[in-house]
Amino acid sequence: MTDEITRQILQWGPAGVLVVLLLTRVLVTRAELAQAQADSTEWRRLFEAEQAAHRTTQSALEEERKRMDAATESSHMAEMILRHLGHPTAPGGGGP
Repeated sequence: MTDEITRQILQWGPAGVLVVLLLTRVLVTRAELAQAQADSTEWRRLFEAEQAAHRTTQSALEEERKRMDAATESSHMAEMILRHLGHPTAPGGGGP
């Protein structure tokens, strides 16, 4: 069966081979190639935008960690000052 198909294609000559290559998607048209390149450019743009957003998020999280560390340190200092002044402090974690 495949030998018969192969002979038939070869009888068509170069045009037959070209048609088979187009049908099997080994070759693509210029329009398809241009669309694939446009898609590639769009995906690249989206990827880079996602990377920038991720970097922004990471920076914001790092700033928040710094603020939380400063707040924790401030609360420890305030507790030490209150103890030094003789004020009682709340047991384990504070709060009402």
